[in-house]
Amino acid sequence: MQTKSPRQWQKEEHQYVPFCSVVIERHLDEFENFLSDECNLELDNFYYGLLSKEKKWEDLWQVVKLCFIFSHGNASVERGFSVNKTMLVENLKEQSLVNQRRAYDGIKFLGGVENVSITKRMLLADRGVRHLYRADLVRKEYLDKKASKTQEKRKLKNELQQLYNQKKKFRLENIRKKLNLKKKCKFWRKRENPYCEDSN
Repeated sequence: MQTKSPRQWQKEEHQYVPFCSVVIERHLDEFENFLSDECNLELDNFYYGLLSKEKKWEDLWQVVKLCFIFSHGNASVERGFSVNKTMLVENLKEQSLVNQRRAYDGIKFLGGVENVSITKRMLLADRGVRHLYRADLVRKEYLDKKASKTQEKRKLKNELQQLYNQKKKFRLENIRKKLNLKKKCKFWRKRENPYCEDSN
């Protein structure tokens, strides 16, 4: 790639401000239409349509083109976020969103709903959907119960461990008290009879 001089970059930068003014004056409706959910036009095609109309934006188009090349790696991911946003509703679960996106992407890949051929396999799959839904609910219920039992077991285990630790603590305290009592007895015995020998 050929490197550009600061003068060339300046020239492209100076084209940007007038282009923004022209957009506000003449192309505002096109931008609003592009930002709506109904528009299927890709961003690069949209800008090409605006910048290639006049020769005076030629240098600016080169910069915009470079930007599209650099950001191309994330383009599909970023586009996906806006699609997810339109599909989201309050009580929609993650798996439902994933399945909706699969259907949406499949239809988009085929070029629209009119290009989707309804096969016998699809009809059979549609008939079995309720059964699969119920089976999934049963599976989730089983997993929730299993998780709940595991949690209860863990809780009981922790409580038992706490009781064991308390018992151990009381036992150690009792031993300490007994030792202290023995020491005190020994001390008083010695005071009463300093010549008496110790007996355990």
